[in-house]
Amino acid sequence: MAREKSLAVALSVLLLCILGCISIEVVPAEETPIRTVVVFDTTTRTPRGTSATATAVESPVATLAPSAPVEPSIQQVFFATGVSGGSEPAGVATDFPDGTTKVYAFAAYTGMSDGLTCQSLWYANGQEIARTSFDWALGQTGETWVDFLEADAGLSTGLYNWELLVEGELLSGGTFSVGTSAQVTPPSPATSTPVRVTGPRIVFVSLRDRNNEIYVMNADGSGVVRLTNNSDIDYDPACSPDGTRIAFMSRRDGNNEIYVMNSGGSGVTRLTNHGAEDWDPAWSLDGSRIAFVSDRAGNAEIYIMNSTGGSVTRVTDNEISDRWPSWSPDGNHIVLTSPRDGNDELMIKDLLAGPMTRLTDNQANDWDPTWSPDGSRIAFVSNRDGNEEIYVMNAGGGGVTRLTNNGEPDISPAWSPDSARLAYVSYSGTNGDIYVMNADGSAATRITNNQADDWDPSWCAR
Repeated sequence: MAREKSLAVALSVLLLCILGCISIEVVPAEETPIRTVVVFDTTTRTPRGTSATATAVESPVATLAPSAPVEPSIQQVFFATGVSGGSEPAGVATDFPDGTTKVYAFAAYTGMSDGLTCQSLWYANGQEIARTSFDWALGQTGETWVDFLEADAGLSTGLYNWELLVEGELLSGGTFSVGTSAQVTPPSPATSTPVRVTGPRIVFVSLRDRNNEIYVMNADGSGVVRLTNNSDIDYDPACSPDGTRIAFMSRRDGNNEIYVMNSGGSGVTRLTNHGAEDWDPAWSLDGSRIAFVSDRAGNAEIYIMNSTGGSVTRVTDNEISDRWPSWSPDGNHIVLTSPRDGNDELMIKDLLAGPMTRLTDNQANDWDPTWSPDGSRIAFVSNRDGNEEIYVMNAGGGGVTRLTNNGEPDISPAWSPDSARLAYVSYSGTNGDIYVMNADGSAATRITNNQADDWDPSWCAR
């Protein structure tokens, strides 16, 4: 009996050992990491990624299969006077007191990739004060500081802007002020945290920073970002059909000349260089040519050049000014304004055969025509009913329809890329603001609301 008990005890011990071995091999289910954590030395870099040493913390689990690429995007931009724990903001504000010596620009971002070429730009009271180029090294997704602005004696009182360019295009930016006594124009909420979006945008001219500069915004008026910044005037913006470039007129080199820049404001290049005045650029639908107005022959005439500034050709030859060119989608015709018969009328120039065809004929003035991208209609401004209003007509003439009916001037029509909407400028308030309406004149919506004038809209495809 004792022998049987000893054998049972031995078998029990052996069974427990076997079960214990099995239990040791049971491993909890693996958790999928959200993202790789990156630790930075925050004491030596300006901006982030320029001189930082990034140390990736390896995940203990297998690498996941790569997913489809995500477009770089900034969800939020904000500013702070300090950093806690390497990346947490301290002293977040939009208005900083006199004596502030350092302000950090923070961003919440997705879709970024290490190695992307970036530029960080700082402006004070409308003037660029710092620009740094660097390669992105902050990972794909996160929220941390990107750059800082510092002055040992304290930042000057005034309005500051920060912009982040990625691969030559403006991705985002923001605005803050220093000094409670600063006499600055308060930024709109859209200006504080602009977000890059896909889809049509609108470039325009504004005096909101006390000088004629070019801005871009989303089609609903959000995400306003300043693109040009110099002491002289910039206006007449015209976005290329593919949305990647903006032609414009500037007096920055002494007289009115045509320039082109990337859609984010970088890569400014002068296209014309003449002692006379050049203005009002207009792209052909294929983006290969630019029509413009010049008085280089003694009076305003229409000229054409290629999109890099070469092969300038005179299109009109008239003793009285021809202005406001706009291309037909096929690139074979230009609609323009001419007073050659006594008052401003719309005419079409055939670039192949040469003749000029008159579209309008009335005792009032018709001007600023713009051809719809689908080729079917031409919008224009007229005072034929006693006030400056927006009209539309068939591209071949006829079918004139009034779209706006306002006691104050409505001018500068601009077609959306799908020909479904028109942006325009209305002086229905105390100053000019930009509106958008359907192509039939319905659903007019004000998209800028500024104490300064906003005008000269042009749609960008993206």
